[in-house]
Amino acid sequence: MRPTPPAPYHHGMRGFRGTWPFLVAIVLVYLAPAAFGWVLSVTAAGQPVEARESAALAVWALFALMVNPIACMATSFFVGWRRGFVWLFPIVVAVAFVPVGWAILGARGLVYPVIYLVFGLIGWWFGWSVHRRQQSLA
Repeated sequence: MRPTPPAPYHHGMRGFRGTWPFLVAIVLVYLAPAAFGWVLSVTAAGQPVEARESAALAVWALFALMVNPIACMATSFFVGWRRGFVWLFPIVVAVAFVPVGWAILGARGLVYPVIYLVFGLIGWWFGWSVHRRQQSLA
């Protein structure tokens, strides 16, 4: 009895089409620190400027170092698991953060897209591995 062939790989834009909801979710997570910074600046209107800036930077650092990498890895995992081999997704996720990183930290913020690319590739690879295993068992 011959084994069934694995599902075809989704290369390029054809496989990328179904990832738009995941991209919208990750962009909203990327933009959340700006919204929190605005809320902090409005609620702390009577505080000194240094206190407001340090609070906004602390919120951004929390997102940049903890929330964004976890969100990046989780969405990449789900894309790899549901869509299979979509190599373009981790790259687009990393590139989506370039404007936010540049606007907040300038040239120093360009290291974060590289970090998010690594987290995205790790999550996508784990998801793709689960996808391949499910396809081989089916």
